[in-house]
Amino acid sequence: MRQVTNIVLGGLGGQGVLTASDILADAVFRAGFEVKKSELHGMSQRGGSVSSDVRYGPRVLSPMVPQGEADYLVVLDIDLSYSPDHIERMLARIRQTKAKIVIASPYMEGGKVSNVPWLRRVLSIWANRYLCMAVTRDKFSDKISAGLGVFNPFGLGTDWGDTWEGRYLATKSEMATYNINPAVSFQVLPWLSVAAGLDIMILDATLENKINLTGATMGVFGPLPDANQKFDGDGTGVGFNVGMAADLTKDVTLGFAYRSEISVDPEGDVSFAIPGSIPEPLYSGLRSTFTNSGAKTHITLPQQIYAGVAYKGLPRWIFEAGMRWEGWSSFKHLKVNLDNGLTSSRILIGFGSRVIITTTKSIINLKVVACYIGL
Repeated sequence: MRQVTNIVLGGLGGQGVLTASDILADAVFRAGFEVKKSELHGMSQRGGSVSSDVRYGPRVLSPMVPQGEADYLVVLDIDLSYSPDHIERMLARIRQTKAKIVIASPYMEGGKVSNVPWLRRVLSIWANRYLCMAVTRDKFSDKISAGLGVFNPFGLGTDWGDTWEGRYLATKSEMATYNINPAVSFQVLPWLSVAAGLDIMILDATLENKINLTGATMGVFGPLPDANQKFDGDGTGVGFNVGMAADLTKDVTLGFAYRSEISVDPEGDVSFAIPGSIPEPLYSGLRSTFTNSGAKTHITLPQQIYAGVAYKGLPRWIFEAGMRWEGWSSFKHLKVNLDNGLTSSRILIGFGSRVIITTTKSIINLKVVACYIGL
């Protein structure tokens, strides 16, 4: 059984990482242990990377913590401000709760913030709250946990130019989606856990295309330059997700998840740009026909199914294989309804030649991953 305790402290120059390791080494030495300490700080400058190893026990031969053998990893701290006095409190908290991660913060009990500009304080509070939710989970009991995920599941960005053959379908398109996913998990059996949550989808889109004015006027006025149409809108939709994870053996885990379709009704504005080179009174007539207007549309984002298996039977290695299915057949076209009575019906702007694949067929993605875990 290993008798040496290994602690790695990390941070940036100017935070007091080396001071903290000195205090820690002195404390364990006074407690009667043999202690050795090493440092790695590169160029001595504020903001540079700094780390320190502290090893103590009945007998310590080397000051360096062997790769992958740290008992405690201390990062100072989540918003880059802390007091070294908190180190002992953090270690005590780990011993009391058997937690895998303990994070110091000026907003913890006993912490304080002083002489900090209000904008930096707001950013600091937000960063603490967000990062805590992003990298941790709240455990209500031995069997029930809750968490929050924020990610970007679908996106689009294309610029086809103003002269390509499909310009009346699309010229320039941007679409971003943001999924806020609160979830709760429950351990049904020691080897089986299930989870469920909400998918709150926020969609923002900018879609542009050209209008064939020669065709719109049936060629009566001869060849005319194209007009431009632009839609800016956003909307929110809600769906759900469920999942399960089963430890088939101590080394093999099987996982499954399902995300439902999400219907979003973006609302925004459509603007038209009529070329100024068109002579009067035709120009005024077209301007009165193609007037800027409020607009709305409807889009159904696809359901998704995930399945995967992980193998952890080799030291420091994890092997994973998985698949993802997306049911894009639920979406066939995008129809924008204008408040001024006009209607624009088109293929999803920006997918171009890919629209046949992504909107009429399901997609299956496969992946195989090998991960090496080192310190």
